[in-house]
Amino acid sequence: MAALFIATVKTTDMKSSFIFLKTLFTAIVIVCFFSCQDDELPPAMKPCPNSLPIVVNGSCDYTIRDTPPPSPWGFESNQPNRNFGYPTFNPHNQCEFLVLKGNYETQIGDFILYDLESNTERFVMQFNPFSRPRWSVKDWIVFNASDGQIWKVKSDGDSLTRLTHFGANYDPDWSPDGEKIVYERAGKGLAIMDSQGNLLMELDSIKTSANWSPDGELLAYVKDKSLAFYHLNTGEISTITPFPDYYGDSHKWIRTEAFAWFPDGQRLIWGNHDSSFYITDILTEETTLLIEGCGLGGDRSYSELNVSTDGEKIIATRINSKLVSPDTIYYEGVVSLFNIDGSEEVIIRPVQ
Repeated sequence: MAALFIATVKTTDMKSSFIFLKTLFTAIVIVCFFSCQDDELPPAMKPCPNSLPIVVNGSCDYTIRDTPPPSPWGFESNQPNRNFGYPTFNPHNQCEFLVLKGNYETQIGDFILYDLESNTERFVMQFNPFSRPRWSVKDWIVFNASDGQIWKVKSDGDSLTRLTHFGANYDPDWSPDGEKIVYERAGKGLAIMDSQGNLLMELDSIKTSANWSPDGELLAYVKDKSLAFYHLNTGEISTITPFPDYYGDSHKWIRTEAFAWFPDGQRLIWGNHDSSFYITDILTEETTLLIEGCGLGGDRSYSELNVSTDGEKIIATRINSKLVSPDTIYYEGVVSLFNIDGSEEVIIRPVQ
């Protein structure tokens, strides 16, 4: 009996030890798993120090608009040799953005990477882009050139590849996963292709450019002076009308080239006829003014915009205008950087 009791105690101790070791091993595996996962995550977004002076915009100066042109052909234009346009953030680094540095003499543009930490430029490549570039999460930049075709290139200027070959194609935009591209075919409507240029879908009923939502489920575009949303899963179209008074007024419209989603996928920022920016919440359908432009004929206007991945900063093209003589207007294209609420705007000019 004593021997049996001792054997039972020893067996129980062994079982307890086994359970303890098994639990300890499981805990170690779980800790290692999450540690390894953390090692594979991208580094956290860091804020970018801003050493540039903040711009204080007063009321709009409409000298140009209120001045009669000196001839039936209007004013002559005068601009610096180089201007910035079409900025887009690096999706993995909010301190860096890509921008087109245009040369009005040669009509050839330079793709430039601008570093906000050091306020320096880095040349990527020279080409003849026609409209906005877009940067994918897989480090490809897509754009359309003056030949009317869609191209892509790596952010270091490598692997320049033509994706379309026929017709006129404009305003490409990446899907959130970097696998597909939506673009406009002049006179034919929207189309979606894969990252290699293979056609996947045609949306002939949508005759303007579109922007892919962060969740990949919606395409946002302009329809009859309203914000329209094509639901990719169902094919349904929903609309939001920010300003009913736009209808019937040919001088008021929503600008198709000034569109961007917030990372939360709930808000959309867009530009209007006065070159101002508005934010629309697609759930509440509320629209608020973000930053005011002076419109055509004013001293400043905003266009082509992009929101940083962390949703804290916005960059846009800003056109500064000034009447420098009775028959000449000075135009300057710069990059405007400001907070998500429209505050603390700074101006970034190209190195000449």
